[in-house]
Amino acid sequence: MGIGIETNLSLICSAFNISYKKITEEYAGMSVSEIMTKEAEAGNTLAANFDEQILKDPKKLIEFIQLNNPSNKYAILSNMNEADLDELLPFLQSDDMIMGLNFFTQDKLLELLTTLPAEQLVNVTLQMFSLEHLMALMPAKEIDKVLDKTEMKEKKSLEAECLKKLPPEILAQVIEAVTGQVAAGVGNVGLDGKVNFDKEKLYGQIDGFDKDTFQEALFCIPPAHKQMFMFEMAKEEPEILQLFSPTAFTSIIADKKQKNDIINASVVIEDEQLMQMTGQLPRELMAVVLTQIDTEDFAEVLQKNFKDVLGQLSFS
Repeated sequence: MGIGIETNLSLICSAFNISYKKITEEYAGMSVSEIMTKEAEAGNTLAANFDEQILKDPKKLIEFIQLNNPSNKYAILSNMNEADLDELLPFLQSDDMIMGLNFFTQDKLLELLTTLPAEQLVNVTLQMFSLEHLMALMPAKEIDKVLDKTEMKEKKSLEAECLKKLPPEILAQVIEAVTGQVAAGVGNVGLDGKVNFDKEKLYGQIDGFDKDTFQEALFCIPPAHKQMFMFEMAKEEPEILQLFSPTAFTSIIADKKQKNDIINASVVIEDEQLMQMTGQLPRELMAVVLTQIDTEDFAEVLQKNFKDVLGQLSFS
């Protein structure tokens, strides 16, 4: 059985000298290939040259099968297998593929985000949150995982600078937690009722920590201030964000954002990844997205790679 498409039968009858009655009755349900073969056998020279006249000229093919009609595009695409549809994905524009993300559930979108390269996942996330807001939402346990990575342990000088940006009372608290003693920079209570701190002594004590003690100090930062510390780190070296696990970001997105927010943020995803995401759609939905392919591009690729599909077309 052929692939039924809507077309202008009068145009076909005129172009190939076939009567309307013959094409609608005798040839009803037959494919284009079958019709042209029958006509050629009957001496119809126009039909005998069908391949040369139509299948090798994109503009004539578009007119012949009304390829500008999305329904006709879909009829053809829906009869292709997944491998054939995958072959067509590079012809889609970014906007078309982003539109196709609407067919996924939010949970599936979040799952797909975890498959992105780290840099692109970070970029998508930062489309939805400012860096400061993102770090304020980041659980301390996720920050600790990053702090424990080898890549971070090699950044002690930057960590020390960012640690010193925390309030002195927090630094004193951290020092006391790792040494078991009152921090050297803690002074007396002033007239305002607040403890005085000698920042330089606090900084000096931190700088004097060995590698292991310094690492322990980072883990001892209170959660809210640990988020502030990581914000300062990421502000200086944005690549640090790529050390977070994908689920650290997607959990925050799932909690704070909606499906439309994710789709809108997907403008920063590169085409290669968008194609992989689109390729996860069920075949019938991928065919819907692929109807957005430029008509001339579609005609050319059909002529080059899918002549067997064109031969299956039947008229309605």
